[in-house]
Amino acid sequence: MSAGSDVETRTVKVPGATLYVEVRGVGPVLLCIPGGPTDAERSGHGL
Repeated sequence: MSAGSDVETRTVKVPGATLYVEVRGVGPVLLCIPGGPTDAERSGHGL
């Protein structure tokens, strides 16, 4: 994939949220979900 490759963006509505999705390149799907079983307070950003 080159730096000038097209990126397909869209939103997907799921119960209770709207997810932002980017699709780029070719190959197997990679799903990245940042975070964990906590909120920003634990990392000190909730001040």
